[in-house]
Amino acid sequence: MTVAIQIEGRQKGFQTWEERYVLYRAFSETEAATKAKEAASDHEKPYLNSKGLLVRWKVERVDDVYEVVQENTKDLDGAEVFSKLHGRRLTAERAWL
Repeated sequence: MTVAIQIEGRQKGFQTWEERYVLYRAFSETEAATKAKEAASDHEKPYLNSKGLLVRWKVERVDDVYEVVQENTKDLDGAEVFSKLHGRRLTAERAWL
């Protein structure tokens, strides 16, 4: 997934975004992609940060889906297995208005 860290009202400057890998138990790639899109709304719930600013982690897209064959994935459904933060220029399309 590509996830943007949005701060309410911020429209310019630098924005942090995250490259996130999440593991979902599914019977097909389509089902896994659907689960990822449904989970996005949970990730996007706004909260106040330590500076009193409203922040949300906006899932911009599910970049790709891969099958992983493993016996005991039951307890890992929805588990984040990798995350890396990056920076980019904040544009009007990426701002939380």
